Order: sequence, then structure tokens, then C-alpha cells
Amino acid sequence: MHWIRSVLIFIATATTTCVSSAADNCSAHSNDGTAPDASDVLGLLQVRSVVTTRKAPAEGFRDLVFMHLPFNFGNTIEKMAMFPPSTGRLDDDKYIESMSGGKSFADSDVADVPSWPTVLSITKAGGEVWGHLNPDLQVTSNITKCPLYLTPPKYWPEDLLKKYIGKKHIFGILRDPYEKLVAQFRGAMPDYGGSMSSATLIACDVNTAVKNTLKKIVATGNTFIGGCANIPQSEFFDGPHGITIPVDNWRFPQSANEILQEHGYPWRIRKKDILHVGMCEDHWSADLDSETREMVRTVYAKDFELICRSFGHCDFSQDTCLQGVHHMCPYSNFSWDSEKEFYCPRPGVDMPNVRVRQECL
Repeated sequence: MHWIRSVLIFIATATTTCVSSAADNCSAHSNDGTAPDASDVLGLLQVRSVVTTRKAPAEGFRDLVFMHLPFNFGNTIEKMAMFPPSTGRLDDDKYIESMSGGKSFADSDVADVPSWPTVLSITKAGGEVWGHLNPDLQVTSNITKCPLYLTPPKYWPEDLLKKYIGKKHIFGILRDPYEKLVAQFRGAMPDYGGSMSSATLIACDVNTAVKNTLKKIVATGNTFIGGCANIPQSEFFDGPHGITIPVDNWRFPQSANEILQEHGYPWRIRKKDILHVGMCEDHWSADLDSETREMVRTVYAKDFELICRSFGHCDFSQDTCLQGVHHMCPYSNFSWDSEKEFYCPRPGVDMPNVRVRQECL
């Protein structure tokens, strides 16, 4: 627990204590601090995904709860919501890893997960304890064998659904499947993402790594491999407690900040807050060959349909990169403007079918 103690000391010096007497200002005001229920409910009905469009609520309404989808900047959202702005990415990384005793970034060890009183003592005034940082969601699912925060809500126990979600509207980030699989490779975590090997990582051979992972999924039908990072995103939209407010990852962080503002939250994600992958920076979805891309479109067909229906990105052959996040576009094809904090295509570079942000046109 030495990791968590050092991080708690840092955060505690920069935050306002959240106490039960000010419960309405606490992120987990509906949580009673009781031990989480480790059971899962089987047989929950899966229904067709429905994305709703609602008018923006009055300022200060704060009616959202966040659903963490693997490799979709969930940790960035959660850091911003819980910790004060002075908390750096390294401090957040250490805090997250402390929940597994320093053994893993994604999987927690129940013995190392901080108690609710500890969590509330370091949560900023008016903050939220969402997803990966919520102690109740560190329980391992009997179905996916992953923590509940990485498990689609249709597999959660009913009592936890009521406790975490209640009557709030669920938002989550939806990512292009090609680009997401590349990010999982670039994350280089064998227990989370799961596609890289020593050989493919040294060679930055993202195509072979992704292709091999998809072949394994097709052969076994098991999308829970790789620490549940390979579950179709559409599954997080299934059921009565699925995501109803999708956020376009291609426009991140602008898209997330717009949703937060519309729903009365005072925080904004800054570029320096964003936790992102860092290996093989000059490799992206254009590295995937036709066989790999065909498998991606087959395995993640519902994800592409959701993206088309939600954001209007309906050309499923396009390559994309995250132009608003540093180190997430290949530098041989894009230039980073450090003042605007934005990528645009390099003049004269031939990229025949790339989706480009309006800011560059």
C-alpha cells in the first residue's frame, strides 16, 4: 500500500475534503460505504441498442453517470471528475496502479482498493467517483472475469446498477474500431488489450498483432480476451442500463467537454490531463491490410453501425487518428500545432481515404 499512501498525501494537500455532512457535494453521495456485492446476475435480457437525443438540461442539472469503455479515455474522464486540476497524469497512474498493489493498470486487487471513507476524503468538492476509481466497481465479474468497470452493464448485479446509475443518464465514449485496436496494440499491456507480442512490438507490426487477435476471437467466439478490451463497444449500449449518450472519440476531448458543459458540470478536460498510449507513434489504422480490415468490420459490425447512427461517420473504409490528442496521429502524415494543440495533415502527403477534422479544411 506504499504507492497509495504517497499518492493520497499528494492529492489530499490539493483538494477540499468531501464529508458526509456535505453529501450533496460528494461524488458518491448515494454510496453508503458498505462492502460491494460480488455476485453477478445472469440472464439479463439483451435488447436493441437505442441512442436517445435529449435537449440540454438547465445549467447545474448534473444528471450524468459515466460508463467506462476499455481503451476509450475513460481514465482521463475519471481523473478529471474526481481529482483537483493540480493532480498530474503520473500521480493518477500511481493511484490507479496502487489499487492492484502495483501489479496491473487495469485489474485491481480487492485487498488494495481504498475504502469509501478514504476515497471521499480525497475527492474534490463537487467531484464524481466514476468507473475505474469507484471502489464498488472493482469486483470481478463471474461472467467476463474482468472488473465490473470493464464489464458491460447488462452483466452487472441489479443492486449495483441501482446504486451506481440510479436515475441518471449514462454517457460513454464511442471509438472507431480500427483506431481503437491500434491503440490497444500501442498500449503494450499484455493483460489489457492483449494483441502485442515482443516480436510485433519491436517491429511495430500492428497489422500482424491485430490480425492474430481477431483470428483468435473469430475461432473461439470469446471477446473477453485481453482484459475485456476486445468486447464490442455496442455491448455497453445494450439493455435497460446501457449507454444512451454516446461521445465521439474522434473529436475528443472537445466532444466530452461539450457534453459536460451541456449537463452543467464545471470541469473541462485539458490536453495535459489526457492519458494516452505512447509506443509506435508513427503507426496507425492505415497499417491494417484488407484481410485485417474485413475481420474488424465483421467482428465489430454493430460498433460501426452505432458510430454511423450517432455521429454520421458512415464510410467504414476510412482511416482516422485523434487529431486533438498529442501522439495519436502518425508524424510522417500529420503535423502537430503546439499552439492550437491540434494535428492536421502534412501538405503534399497522399492519404486517399482519411477522415479529416473540419478545423484543418
